[in-house]
Amino acid sequence: MTLNSKTEILDVAPIDFLNGFNKEFLASFPSQLVSEELKDQALDIKFHWVNETGSTATLTGGLNIIPTVLNHPPRNNSESETNE
Repeated sequence: MTLNSKTEILDVAPIDFLNGFNKEFLASFPSQLVSEELKDQALDIKFHWVNETGSTATLTGGLNIIPTVLNHPPRNNSESETNE
């Protein structure tokens, strides 16, 4: 079944919030704004946007989001068990 519906901006807002605490983002700030101690505590995370079609999706409010993983075939359970 394909839903292919619009995603609400508020559905992705928590991801943007958490992204503000990742190592790469905090490293871009000068030490006068973000201390080295805080940078050392940053999360080592990276987010990916995946959708059913692999094409740019329109969020509510007219914002567009581009998938970071394209044309990835779905894995079946036996594949995921052997790869983990």
